[in-house]
Amino acid sequence: SYKMGLAYHQAMLFMLAWPFGDAVRIMSSFSFQRFGQGPPGVGNNSRHDKTDIVKCRGMPSTAPISEEYESDEDNRWICEHRWQGISPLIRFRNLVKGRTSVSTPGIVDHSEPGRISFSLTPKKGDRRYCEGLVALQKGYNYISKVGYQTDWELNREETCLPPGKYCNLAVQKAPWPKPNSWGGTCDGEWFQLARNKTEKLTYFNGGIVSPHGLIALHVAYSTLRQDLFANKKSKMRAGRHDDGNNNDDDNDNDEEEEDDGKPWDWDWDAMDETNYVAEDDGVDIVGEGFSLDDSSTANEEEEEDNSGRIVV
Repeated sequence: SYKMGLAYHQAMLFMLAWPFGDAVRIMSSFSFQRFGQGPPGVGNNSRHDKTDIVKCRGMPSTAPISEEYESDEDNRWICEHRWQGISPLIRFRNLVKGRTSVSTPGIVDHSEPGRISFSLTPKKGDRRYCEGLVALQKGYNYISKVGYQTDWELNREETCLPPGKYCNLAVQKAPWPKPNSWGGTCDGEWFQLARNKTEKLTYFNGGIVSPHGLIALHVAYSTLRQDLFANKKSKMRAGRHDDGNNNDDDNDNDEEEEDDGKPWDWDWDAMDETNYVAEDDGVDIVGEGFSLDDSSTANEEEEEDNSGRIVV
């Protein structure tokens, strides 16, 4: 439950990132001190009390949660669905589910316990690179005294993603746009991947995974996508002015680009067509009569048709 704090947050992100099964469920809950306790404003054994106005707590900063976090009586709704990375990772799941196959590890040559990575390779189209990468690190539990307290340094770690600059979806906040609506903005955490053309390998150029942290990178939210479409558009414009005479130099350049392994043949249209409605995409977000629309007065009486599923 939310009482595990950052460890629970990381578990939810991992569940969304791993493309297994047809459906997953995210709880959006309220604070409680005993099992069987109802939501804020509802008395014991009451079937008619209205819930209190929804005022959400922020995301916890420890694992488990601190006494200070638990004692916040002014904001008793936990609202896990609003925590950073949840909404963008639903988008990530929709992009990779059914279209990709999982390979481990996603970051080559790491074997430390408590550090996991996996990559996602398209089942169709260009398979020279993966299209997604996830890495996470077990954080420190101040009760069990187990877990990392230091960052996982990724500099010079080898990966299967194409070179480019990637936005880490796991630290972004809702709402998150579809790939074809993304304007290239990223809240604070970019990862730069560089290509060694001699070895034909791709490496991280810096970057870390923090304790309790997770990174989720996808080509649809990278400079690679923008560069590919800009390149295609420039070629189309050049083609309109082509007099029909091709020279050997142009042919050599085209072959060089293809040999460099750029994923021109990925199914970008399929990525753009993924929709973002939880109940249509196998993601249930179960709450207590409120939604992601920032309404502060939602309750069971006002939301008579609320099925417990929230559109994100």
